[in-house]
Amino acid sequence: MPWEGPWLSSPCLSLPQLDTGLQVQLEDILLKEHILEQQAAVACSAPKEAALRLPARRRLLEAELPEYILDFGCVGLGGIHRRSVKVTSLGHFPVSFQVPGQLLCGTGFSVELERVEQLPCSQSRSFTVCLEPQSARLPLGQAALLLPIQVTGGPTVRLLLRARGVVPSLCLSRARLEFSPLQCGQCQEETTRLYNQLPVPCQWFLSREEPAQKKLYRSTLKIHICHSSQHLQLLVSGSGLEPRLEFQPEVLELGPVLPSSPGAQGTVVVKNPCSFPIEFYSLEYDLQYLAEEQILRALEGFDCRSTLLLPPRAPGEQLPPELLQLSRGQKRLQDQQAKAKPEQPTAQDEAEHQQSTTGTREASEEPQASPVHRVLALGSAASAEGAAAPQGRGIVVIVHGAPLAGKTSAAAALAKHYGAACLSLDAVVSEAVAAGSSAAGRRARELCSAGSQQSPQQPQDGRSPGWRRYSKARLSRSLSQPSSGDRGSQHSLSSPGQARAGAGQRKMSVVRQLAAESSGSQGSSGSPLVSAPPAQLRLSPRGSGVAELGLGSCVLPQELLVAILSERLQLRDCCQGVVFDGLQSLCAGSTLSALLCLLQAVGNRPHIYFVNLLQDYGSWQARQAAAEERAGREQEAAARREEALLWELGEEEFAALPQQQQAQLESRIRQLQRQRKQRLQLAREQQEQQQRCKEAEELEQQGKGRGKRSLVRQELSVWAYPTAVGLVEDSLICRIKDNPEPVVFQLCCQGVQVKLEVSPRQLHFARVLLHREQSRMLLLRNSCPLPVAWRLSGLESLGQSFWVSQSQGTVGPRSELAVQLCFRASKPLSVEKKIRLEVSDAENVQGVVQVENIQVLAEAYEVALNITLPEGAEGCLDFGVLNVLGSAKQVLTLRNQGQCKLAYRFRLRPAGPSTQDLASHFTVQPQQGLLPLSERPVAVQLLFHPQRELSIEDKAVLLCQVLEPSLRAGGEPMASIPVRLSARAVLSQYSISPAALLDCGAMASGTRRACSFLLHNTGLLPFQFLICRAEQGAAEPTEQGKSSQAQRRQSLEGTSAAARLSCRQAGLTLGMFTVSPAFGCILAGEQQLVRVDCAAGPPGPCQEQLLIDISHRDPRDNPLGIPYTLLAESCLPAFVVDDIEAIFEGHQICSSSNLCPGLQRGQEQQGVFLTDQRKFLFPDVLVGQRATARFSICNRNRVPCDVLLSIKASPRKLKSRPGQVFQVDPAQLCVPSCSQAFATVTFSPQKVQRYQCTFEACLDAQRSPAAGRAQSLSFEVSGEGKVPEVRVLRPARRDRRGNPLLLFRKLPLGAWEKLPLVLQNSGPVPAQVLLDLLDEEGAFSLKARPSTKCLYQAVGMEDSAGEERKLHTASLLLQCGQAAELEVLFRASLPQRLEGKLQLAVLDNPAGASTIRLLGAGCQEDFSLDNIQGLVADREEENPPESSLEEDSLEAAPGHHIQFGACALGTPCSVTFSLTNRSREQALRFQWLPEAPFHFCPQLPRSYWGATREQ
Repeated sequence: MPWEGPWLSSPCLSLPQLDTGLQVQLEDILLKEHILEQQAAVACSAPKEAALRLPARRRLLEAELPEYILDFGCVGLGGIHRRSVKVTSLGHFPVSFQVPGQLLCGTGFSVELERVEQLPCSQSRSFTVCLEPQSARLPLGQAALLLPIQVTGGPTVRLLLRARGVVPSLCLSRARLEFSPLQCGQCQEETTRLYNQLPVPCQWFLSREEPAQKKLYRSTLKIHICHSSQHLQLLVSGSGLEPRLEFQPEVLELGPVLPSSPGAQGTVVVKNPCSFPIEFYSLEYDLQYLAEEQILRALEGFDCRSTLLLPPRAPGEQLPPELLQLSRGQKRLQDQQAKAKPEQPTAQDEAEHQQSTTGTREASEEPQASPVHRVLALGSAASAEGAAAPQGRGIVVIVHGAPLAGKTSAAAALAKHYGAACLSLDAVVSEAVAAGSSAAGRRARELCSAGSQQSPQQPQDGRSPGWRRYSKARLSRSLSQPSSGDRGSQHSLSSPGQARAGAGQRKMSVVRQLAAESSGSQGSSGSPLVSAPPAQLRLSPRGSGVAELGLGSCVLPQELLVAILSERLQLRDCCQGVVFDGLQSLCAGSTLSALLCLLQAVGNRPHIYFVNLLQDYGSWQARQAAAEERAGREQEAAARREEALLWELGEEEFAALPQQQQAQLESRIRQLQRQRKQRLQLAREQQEQQQRCKEAEELEQQGKGRGKRSLVRQELSVWAYPTAVGLVEDSLICRIKDNPEPVVFQLCCQGVQVKLEVSPRQLHFARVLLHREQSRMLLLRNSCPLPVAWRLSGLESLGQSFWVSQSQGTVGPRSELAVQLCFRASKPLSVEKKIRLEVSDAENVQGVVQVENIQVLAEAYEVALNITLPEGAEGCLDFGVLNVLGSAKQVLTLRNQGQCKLAYRFRLRPAGPSTQDLASHFTVQPQQGLLPLSERPVAVQLLFHPQRELSIEDKAVLLCQVLEPSLRAGGEPMASIPVRLSARAVLSQYSISPAALLDCGAMASGTRRACSFLLHNTGLLPFQFLICRAEQGAAEPTEQGKSSQAQRRQSLEGTSAAARLSCRQAGLTLGMFTVSPAFGCILAGEQQLVRVDCAAGPPGPCQEQLLIDISHRDPRDNPLGIPYTLLAESCLPAFVVDDIEAIFEGHQICSSSNLCPGLQRGQEQQGVFLTDQRKFLFPDVLVGQRATARFSICNRNRVPCDVLLSIKASPRKLKSRPGQVFQVDPAQLCVPSCSQAFATVTFSPQKVQRYQCTFEACLDAQRSPAAGRAQSLSFEVSGEGKVPEVRVLRPARRDRRGNPLLLFRKLPLGAWEKLPLVLQNSGPVPAQVLLDLLDEEGAFSLKARPSTKCLYQAVGMEDSAGEERKLHTASLLLQCGQAAELEVLFRASLPQRLEGKLQLAVLDNPAGASTIRLLGAGCQEDFSLDNIQGLVADREEENPPESSLEEDSLEAAPGHHIQFGACALGTPCSVTFSLTNRSREQALRFQWLPEAPFHFCPQLPRSYWGATREQ
């Protein structure tokens, strides 16, 4: 099924954050794929699912488009950051979209645009996104927020707002500033740098202190950073030196003196105890001090503390010469003014006075040129420590090259790149001469002045004696050679990696090379001078005062030029570096001299570069040709575009243009047609010429083939000068040498009189209103067969209000040309003048042959209509905000202040799609009329009576059209005066929260609950509300006799049927509910809380219907009242007592006690509930430990219930105290509705016995009085205390005391034997066994078999090396019935009886401890019998008699026993064993004594030392 609903072409919106074209293509592809998928889904739906197609169509608009990212980057937590977003409509239809700004509340982001209506195609709308991190407490780090932009009828565009919050911070280059000792009254500056390494600006402030007396200063300056908790500390220290003088004597007494006596004298000795010189003077009698004070008071530049900083003066020095010169100049000017008062000033004096005044004014306007600034600049330049060090580190680039090689642009680009100053030699000299602030500048001024007064003497050859010869080719070649040896590139740059010494050597090498080449070229080359000085020129660069002084150029001495350049390089703008634009100078003798002076002034800087730009005539000519070709291509492309636009212009578009533009376009079209014809004719002529050339070449080739002489062609020019109008004929006779027959050419031409017919001869413009224009066409007709040239003269007399499409041109043969003359009324005037048309031939051979006078008449008049708005309107009629169907009135006053009668007419024009029907909302009385020439104004009333919601904000929707009085009925208006209106009609807007339904929930019967809902006035005007009961059928449609217009009126007036029939009561009672207040008035933007009290009655639900009537709301919004529902339910509290599975959740449930032991063994750590006995059984618990069981108390009702929990004694054991063994937690539960809670019972047995009690749960009658009957849950709880038990299965032997005994055989030293140790858990609970091996000699060890897993084994046991030492030898955990196998190893280490003990302890069972005795022996013999194995194994279970196990006689088990067992009679039985020689002798010999029935073989064995012999 194709899509029929509204849809915007893909993409609808374009937010240019990424590449726009790529974004558009991507969104277009995504939308197409989504639409095709949805169309396929809709097409596959069955016909019966037609009702479901509307949601499917809506899913077309749910396409997911890629996100646009608006990245604020790093932002500080203070201030407001703004970014602009441009939205462009790229579809085929107008687009409406909305930016939901309310989603950004509390996030720190805000949008200044909410809704845009009908944005046309290809137009844009911009809005601003603001970020205020501090208001939303934006955390540090990345923060992102997705802002959806909803397009009406289109997909949602998502804009990702992203920012990264950072805290501004700074770091100091120097954390400590130490000032040198400083005299009081002087100032010293030290520099520390603040570095901001973050991409956000950082504001800071600090305080500063200066020394005032001799003492040590040490202070810590705190640098505060705005919007940051970081504080930097700068430690400053310095010392002030106070000048002191000692006078001896301190009081000088001269004694009495007689009148007319010689007087008396006294001597005072002044001593300077300081380490620096001191100047002292008298404040009353020192004339120099008084004069200097007067000069200083006249200066400007004092700061807020009345302090003026000047360079420090040594004792005895005067003020800086710049200040003294300024004082003398001012005094001289005052003297001249005083002398000029009684006398009449001459012209020269006036010029000098004007020049001095201008110079003073320029000096005052330009602070950098003031004397104080010059003194400071020179003082800083003269200070080698303060300025020379940083100034000498800048880069120096010298750009040199031929004229027109691009030196100036290259120098400017380099200066911009490095942040350096761009200077030229002549400009530096001109500034120094104009300022005259230094000795070098004044000396240069004197030389230039002397050079301008007397003309320089030139030798006879025209060369100056001060200039030297240089070969142009050799000099440019020497300057172009780079230091690295690369001669192939045009732009050479010296290596930047050289040190200061290297830079100096490099400078001298360049100078020597230039000097060598220049000296070599003097005698060998006769080329002209490279830098020959031109005639006397004026030094007048831009921005200097040299031209006003009338100084000329002259060659300055090298020392003087070096001093001027050095002073200029010390200024502050050269701190980063300096770039010199060329070496050509009028003040230097040659290029080499200029270079030497410049290098001396630069000094030994580390970075000096020389850039040479080479250019020859061929490359310059190629660039010029390329530029002309590029300009020609651009002109041709512009002409083709203009021609294409003209030919594509439609008739409607052409008719919509003004007459002047139509005439211009017609003229341009005809011109293009002529040009096209000329191009075609030229192409045709070129083709014919080529064809003739081809034919001539063919003829020439044919002639060569025939062996004849080739044809030679020559052109003969013939000119015709007819003297009369008409046909003129003649003949041209050509005679050929050696040919008697002449050749006659007939010649003819037609004489034509050049003349143009002009129509009309009078151009009369009608009365034109101001700021309008009219045009008239002047037709020029050429009836002759030759083109005619014409020209309009006298156009300047018409003034600037007239202009023509073209003032001169050529009219083709037998064609016409229309010239358009336009008149624009810019001011009231009347024109009656003549212009002249001058006609001549196209080549202007005859001059002007025809003159025609054309009269021009025009008049411009002004319409003076004054529209007065009411007081306080401020340019806009504001009706304010009204309710729909309300009314408001405003009065306009019209006054005709012109010189003629006027007619007026008011028209309403829409300001958008939503204001098309303005005539139904506004009424103008009177709508039109006549304004006579009188001072009496006319009042016009404008009524605003809105019929629907309307919003007009400062829009020019009302036009006052000014008409001619005679054509006011249907004439075209002469002028339209817009009147801006602001009006808004709204309906009552509200919101109810919660909407449509207030659910008080479930309540216990007999209780009360207070609920509320909120009425919010979201509109702009207050409204009244009324709450009443909903009658039967009130929400149904009204009667047929009641029209929709009446319903609209009643809704807008706030008097619905339900409201009129209801009585206004303070509180409204409906069933279980009481509503208050039931009526009231809510102001705009405010809220009213309506309280609903609910008293729960009998069990069951309760539902009541209300009607809420709001005045002046939308009539389509429930005209009879807004329905509202109140809902509640009354319930009784209860909990579950019969669901055994829910109560004993997590425990086993058994129907009979016969199955209990099996269940307990199968389920560990779980209890069992017996349903036949209603008893809960705890699992076996160790004595002294605790076990818990949880029982579920379930509440399946909609109200909570309070349950009391208790533990009571069992009825069969009333004397027991279950509180010491059983405990329940908590004692009282509040179970929420439809939920559950758990009661925990703890069992802590004190002895090995069985305990019993009764668990009981019942409702709390005090908190639940409405419960119908008392509910309770009770059952018996039982548990038994147990202890763990472990017994020793092997060894089976016991000693006299009954302890287990491990008896080892008697072994030779170094031999070993192991016996098994088996333990078994014989108790009902798991047991942990602790084993401790006690062996003083270390002959015994313990090891677990692979089938046995120990909790740990101590160091010393096998397979336990490297472990930490444990408290016990080994630890085992045995489950019920589980057995553990271990091995005890005995190694004979001493030839004696060895005994040990293995103590066994059971955790949580002190009575289960036992001791296992270990007994073995070691022997040292000459021989031994080994590997004795009987036919029958020894039975360890058979205990020897008690007498053989006495404590004193207990020995190790004999190892030389052979067990033959039961043997058959007559059948021999043999056993093999070994005989080992353990003696240190060479050999032993043995003999077995015969003893029946045993026989040994061999009977006389021999065994060597260490050998083994089998028997």
